[in-house]
Parts: sequence; structure tokens; C-alpha cells
Amino acid sequence: MACPNVIWEIEWRVVFDNVTKSELNSPRFEAFWIRQSLYISNFPERTCIPHLWTCPCYIRLDHTSNLNSFREMAMRDRAMVDMARTQAFILAGGRGERLQPLTVSRPKPAVAFGGGFRIIDFTLSNCFHSGISRVALLTQCGHEEINRYVSQGWNALWNDGPSDREPLRVLPPAKGKTYRGTADAVFQNRSLLEDENTDHVFVLSADHVYQMDYHGLLRQHVKTGADLTIATVEYPVRDASRFGVVAIDENFRVVGFEEKPANPRPLPARPSTALVSMGVYIFRKSALLDTLEKYCGSGLGYDFGHQIIPYLIRSGRTFAYNFHDEVQDSPRYWRDIGTLDGYYETSMDLLRSDSPFDPYANDGWPGQPTRHPTLPNNIGISTSPRMGRNCDVSGSVLSAGVHVEENSSVLDSILLPGVRIGRGVRLKRAVVEEGVHIPAGFEAGFDIEHDRMAHTVTSRGVVIVSRASLAQQTLQHWSTVPTEVPHALAAVR
Repeated sequence: MACPNVIWEIEWRVVFDNVTKSELNSPRFEAFWIRQSLYISNFPERTCIPHLWTCPCYIRLDHTSNLNSFREMAMRDRAMVDMARTQAFILAGGRGERLQPLTVSRPKPAVAFGGGFRIIDFTLSNCFHSGISRVALLTQCGHEEINRYVSQGWNALWNDGPSDREPLRVLPPAKGKTYRGTADAVFQNRSLLEDENTDHVFVLSADHVYQMDYHGLLRQHVKTGADLTIATVEYPVRDASRFGVVAIDENFRVVGFEEKPANPRPLPARPSTALVSMGVYIFRKSALLDTLEKYCGSGLGYDFGHQIIPYLIRSGRTFAYNFHDEVQDSPRYWRDIGTLDGYYETSMDLLRSDSPFDPYANDGWPGQPTRHPTLPNNIGISTSPRMGRNCDVSGSVLSAGVHVEENSSVLDSILLPGVRIGRGVRLKRAVVEEGVHIPAGFEAGFDIEHDRMAHTVTSRGVVIVSRASLAQQTLQHWSTVPTEVPHALAAVR
């Protein structure tokens, strides 16, 4: 039965056995004081609280109870309350020059990955499963394609959720303007932060592959009273110069930040690794708005990495969140798809028998829908890959709509959606651009120096076959027989 001196609006049933008011107010029960709606008063000092309330779930606590499980649930509930008071911005406006030629025809976040996804799916999926109800994608290059993809591939899934979840917004610069940098993109959309129910702001990158429940990041951010919390991951120091490198003290307070340093600072306890920024930030709203006004509003700077973050490290409370698997004592999986080699190697990770990351399973989100839109909506092609007779395909990622004709060999390669491989083609360590038709007898990956004459070849020897490079190679091949050029080019198209 309900007690008149208790107001409890939580979604659990809690039963206390022989717990006094003084004990309830002790530090041992601090996990209960997580909502303003919890109110207890007017109990005599030695009055015991009997069974209380009638709510769906059931937890029994007494003098000997281990409160860890309830504390975790309580903190999770607090994080859910805080998550409802967040706005997320996904930075999806980059040109993706380092991914060219894959980004010539589409923006970087819309590049296909892993056979059935687009790169942007991973950040959107993290927002979806973390329960962030207000998300805006800030676009510039390729706005129309990202807007179309979100509309066709994500809106139905996104809107089939809690009633307080707002539709996804895809926001280009206002007419006649451009986003002058990452921070300026948020500054130009600061009107979304005028809601008095917004306390925290996520700023996320659209071009990283990882799975994160943002509740843990938010919990630490609130607990530390931070102005800014930077999600970080341990990364080999030899490769860390491609990222922002973070220095911390013993309490994980950030004491230094270098954007793409030539000589990254290693972690003292793990000298072979450095702590790098994941491009995942959460700000206290007022601190973010004040800093954006100071820099973007006055024209002093427009970038998070170069101006906003260094300023808050110097003048505010900035902490690092370590994206670390405590059970395995190892960094959790996070990859930046900023380069062609990074794209290739991350794709190859999916094929490993001991792969640390599996985007096709749903184990990380029990009871949730699949993480990504269904395949036909996701890439606009509903057919599964097809292979002809006597084909040798191994160690490769094949996307929907791919057709490999007979007697062809595809080794350690990535075929993007809609690729057609002609008869007798041989590919090794190659990436074939979306929608490209490769003519019969074509070879790539076996003579790198020859491949360089027409195609992009990465520093690690991966050949990128694009529509333009294939046309270039065909022209070179048929330059001595001009009458045959139109027929050869028809195969490319």
C-alpha cells in the first residue's frame, strides 16, 4: 500500500525490509536519490518503512543487501533522464578528399561500407540505441544525397520509437552561407539549443566505425560536472599523429591537447599507445554556447579541434572518457575511415575469424531492433551478390547488387553496391567504386606499377578502381586503335 509521506515516480517497484529513515539517508543508499521526484519526509527516527508502492519491476533491499545491481539500474535511470535533456549534432559535411575517388560522386558519410551499410549508419545507430531523441545532421557537401538517404533508409526506423523522439533533421547552411568549420556549423544552428529542457550537447563525427552506448559517457560527464568531456581511445602511438592526442592527469582531467602532432605523447603507463580523441564530445550547453560566441561570433575561429576544445581545456573543466573494455582490459573497437587505407583495413577487419567488431550481429543491444536499416532501403539495391561458374572469390567484401561473372578471381577486395565483374577478371587487394562495370579480362592488383598509370594506388598497395580511372585505362589501352574506343568505353559505362 502507498505511504502518504512518499512520492515516487520511478518505473520500478522497490520494497524495503526493516530500513529506517536514518539508514535511508545514509551514503549506503545514495543511489536512491537520483530523481527530483523522490521525496521522503516526516518519518520518526526509528520508524521502519514497510512495503511500498505498486510499480512494474521488483527489487528487495534489506540491511545485508548488495546494492550494486540496483545502483547500476538507478544510475542508468538517471542517465536516461539526462539523455532526454540532450541535443546531438552529427557533423556530416566534409568533402572527404582523402577518400577520393570514392567520394567524387557522393559525400563521405554516404560511402558504402561492409556490404550493407553506409559509413554514417554507425553514428546514427549509436544515437538510436542510446535513446537520444533530438538529433541533427549538419551537412554541406552532398546535402541532397545524405538527406535522401536518411529519408529513405532511416526515417521509418527512427520514427517507430518513443513518442518523445523528434524526427531526424538534415541541416545544410542557410541560403547564401557556408559552414566555415565544424564549430561554425553548430554555431549557425544554435537556435536548436534554445530549448530550456536542453542541458547537454553531443557533437559527433559521421565518419567513424564503432559501437558506443553514450549513456556511460553522459554519466561521467554529469558526475564530474564537466564543461566538456572528450571520448578517447588508446591507439598505437605510431599511428596517433593522424588524430587529436589528449594528455590527462591521474583523475582523467585533460591537461593537454594536440591536433595531429608530429610526435604524439604516449601514455606513461602504456608507452606504445597514445590517448586519441574519437571525435565524440559532450558539452555543458552554457559552456558550449559561450565559447562558440567567443570564437565564431567574433570571427576568431571556427573549428572545434583548433579553437573550441583547446580553449575549454585551458579555461574550463574538461575530462577524458576512456572507451575501454574493463573485462578484457583493452581498448574498445573504434576506427576512423579518413583515408583509403583506413577504409580498406577496417573493411578487412570484418572478415577476420577473431574480428573485434561485428556490425551484423545485435548482441550489443539486447532486445533492440537491428542496428541498421534493412538492406533494400539501405543501399537502394535489393538483390544479393551473384557469382557465375568457376569463380574464385575469397577474403572479400561483396555488397548487394554485385555480379561476378564466370571464371573471375576476386581476392582480398571490396566490391561496392552494384559492381559488375566481367568474365575472366582478376582482382587482388582492390576496391571497386559503386556502380562500376569492369570489362572482361581486366586485371588489377598484380602489377602495382602498371596500375598506377591509371588508377589510385594507396601507400599500402591497395588499388582503387573508379569509373574515371577505368575509362582512363581503357583510353590508354585503345589509343592505338581509335575506332575501337567507343566500343571499349561502353563496357565501362
